[in-house]
Amino acid sequence: MLYERRSVRGGHNNVTRVTCDGAKSSCAAKIASAVECALFAYELAKEGHVFQPGEGMVKDTVEETIKSIGRMGRVGMHETDEAE
Repeated sequence: MLYERRSVRGGHNNVTRVTCDGAKSSCAAKIASAVECALFAYELAKEGHVFQPGEGMVKDTVEETIKSIGRMGRVGMHETDEAE
């Protein structure tokens, strides 16, 4: 469980800047990138390497980090939903 929690800190930090462009064919590539980042983050976590709170979007807890990412998607990406 420790590696999984640390992996969230590492993996999301690499993919949170991937911008959704409205469910186009490029989504498959974005999903593949996210999976690759998750696996990379897991390997880093096993070696004890993890991003610290304040680096990128990392917060003090996994729950706070996920909440922050959700807010970014819900509020921060609102205008991309309107773009064509």
